[in-house]
Amino acid sequence: MDKILPIKIAAQPDDTTCGPTSLHAIYDFYQDPITLKKVIKDIDQHAEGGGTFAVVLGRHALSRGYHATVYSYNINVFDPSWFGLEKKELIAKLKQRYEKRKGVKLKAAIKEYIKFLKAGGEIRFDDLSPELVSDILAKDTPILTGLSSTWLYQSKRENSVSNKNDDIGGDPAGHFVIVNGLKDDIVSVADPYIKNPISNDHFYKIDINRFINAILLGITSYDGNLLIIERK
Repeated sequence: MDKILPIKIAAQPDDTTCGPTSLHAIYDFYQDPITLKKVIKDIDQHAEGGGTFAVVLGRHALSRGYHATVYSYNINVFDPSWFGLEKKELIAKLKQRYEKRKGVKLKAAIKEYIKFLKAGGEIRFDDLSPELVSDILAKDTPILTGLSSTWLYQSKRENSVSNKNDDIGGDPAGHFVIVNGLKDDIVSVADPYIKNPISNDHFYKIDINRFINAILLGITSYDGNLLIIERK
């Protein structure tokens, strides 16, 4: 996959709107005229610290007539023994886990996955690899991904409420970006965070191995996924 998909991405208005801003860039790629302000207004954020889940973004895309698929690597939510289940069975398992677990954010994530599946979304569990990324991009489809910004940026952990750097008392932070190209194991990234420490721009290139690690470590912030949005 040598070409770079033409993504235009706005600067996220604050520390917690990377998800809606990335989603808006996907809509713009498909020449969907919805405004960033409208997307941000539509997307529910976490009560503590802000932010959202990829499946919430996916459900918004479904409501606008797109097809949405999440490749999830979050084994806090999904057990590997569920990977071959039909959608109805998967929803039943998620409901059982929701009743069994007590963590507020975990239960919120499970609930949103159930809503996503019921709305027509698809969940896949393919191994994350350069080949998978390349195959998706080869279909002229950009990838919206939830990952660990702490690993991607090699930055300090953050206070989960204030979102301020705190290497001692903080937690790994999550983030959303878009992959719009891959060549020779170098990923092209469109990042809504203009102050990112990798570049002085919304666009930069990074080694695929570091990027894959950042996605997989996104599990620490209930990210760890690829969101594929396509026209039907």
